[in-house]
Amino acid sequence: MTSECQTDTPAPRHPAGPPDGGLINLVPADASLVVEVGGTAGCAQYLARINPPARCLTVSLADAAGGPNTANLVPGSTDCLVYPGSLDGPASTPDALRRQARWLREGGILLARVANPYHWRTVRAVLEGAWPRPSEALHGLTPEGLESLLTEAGLTPVDLYPRVPDTQAGRALVQGLGAVLRETGIDASAFADRAAPADFLVRAVRGGPRPPDLLVQAIVRPPVGAVNDKRVDEPGRFLATVPGVRFVSGTQRADLRLGAGVEHKVLLWQRPILRRPEDIASLRTLLRAGCLVVVDFDDDPRRWPEIEAHGNLTFRGVHGVQTSTEPLGELLRRFNPNVAVFPNQMAEIPPPRPPRDPASPVTVFFGALNRENDWRPILPGLNRLLGEYGARVQVWVVHDRIFYDALETTAKRFEPTCPYPRYLELLRRCDIGLMPLEPTEANRYKSDLKLIEHAANGVVALASPTVYADSLRDGETGFLFHDPQAFTVRLRRLVDDAALRQRVADQAYRWVVSERLLAQHYRERYRWYTQMLEERPRLDAELRARVPEIFAG
Repeated sequence: MTSECQTDTPAPRHPAGPPDGGLINLVPADASLVVEVGGTAGCAQYLARINPPARCLTVSLADAAGGPNTANLVPGSTDCLVYPGSLDGPASTPDALRRQARWLREGGILLARVANPYHWRTVRAVLEGAWPRPSEALHGLTPEGLESLLTEAGLTPVDLYPRVPDTQAGRALVQGLGAVLRETGIDASAFADRAAPADFLVRAVRGGPRPPDLLVQAIVRPPVGAVNDKRVDEPGRFLATVPGVRFVSGTQRADLRLGAGVEHKVLLWQRPILRRPEDIASLRTLLRAGCLVVVDFDDDPRRWPEIEAHGNLTFRGVHGVQTSTEPLGELLRRFNPNVAVFPNQMAEIPPPRPPRDPASPVTVFFGALNRENDWRPILPGLNRLLGEYGARVQVWVVHDRIFYDALETTAKRFEPTCPYPRYLELLRRCDIGLMPLEPTEANRYKSDLKLIEHAANGVVALASPTVYADSLRDGETGFLFHDPQAFTVRLRRLVDDAALRQRVADQAYRWVVSERLLAQHYRERYRWYTQMLEERPRLDAELRARVPEIFAG
């Protein structure tokens, strides 16, 4: 957008590409009320998965343009207005849009899809004499006209995401027009950029100054289990619903060109092992690119002796560290005082699971990595119980072949290490989940992720007090066992009492909905990142004192 509308508000930025999922993935994850104008973008179904208490209403274009307001919306009641079609026709006049904008609370967000009138297909249709078609008349919403329309409605334009399909065919058309463009003095490169997007996704906010631009770029590990999803990708996707924020993720390396022209940049590095001297140069490059460097580390670093061998550069050589549990936070603060604890949460939750047939076999689930020392104490009691119940109790095992082979029953099923969605699909088919953890120093640093996965999928957790005692309410949202004998007694009770299993599963599900959804927590990360950016001089000084060689040369 240009400055033609004579506003003091900076023009919205043009990020490199739209978020996956289009408008849906720009809807604030913690919205209480979302209104779709003139159609449906599927917000109701989306919010039901990430934020079940949220409401989503659909208002017709006629109502939105000023007719009878059947939704009875009041000024300041709405968190987000979504225009699934486009901002044109009777709903796009300044007066009509101004009335709709009043539905938004201060800081509320407008999201819209806007067709690009300069798209190369339109240009080709004009040259072919096939434009305008009756159903596709131009409404003048160029990027400049769109900015003016939003500003007149009392909104602050923030982001304009170009959507660019069929670029090869578009480039061929522009190349074919090369002589005409040169003859008329039109820059071919600028024309190609303007003609490439089929449409734009626009984001604007009501009231206040334009939010600052923030790029959060993540370097993630190759996927193992759900580590990338829970620690980086899902929180990043929700962060991108904050106006001005863009999130990108890639394995092994970062593309620093993406931050060109962006004032605030966070480089989030997942579980690196930084070595001297080779990684000193990488850190120096990131600092010179203007990045606030944050490491995400959610496991006991002493599992990797190489980290200590290189002077804990992994933690000392960055501005800050984020982790998943307070015990880990305490450990990591020995190396860097700037540590934030962000517990793992569920980004999406399926609908409540319908009650099971009490006459059907009871299915026990076990799926975990590196738990052989943890399940061995409970194995004798488990095998005795399996021998008593026979086919009435089935066991499904994911990943751990040794545990599967040690089960003395034929009513068992094994699934090798699988993608995370498949893991959740298998979990959801079960009734009881086993979560043994011995009280070791290493186990103390694990998170309660398995508990919230089980609770979200209607599976009753039977867990050790190590880790899980801090969040599981014994007898209400699951069961704890303190020794192998208690394990057998509680497992037998759960197998025998279908009504108990259903009651506890229902209570655990409600606990996740009320306390452990990512939508309720992701802004904590945004606040921490912005606070760290504001305190950048202090953080740079501390980093220089810890690892001065990063600043040398």
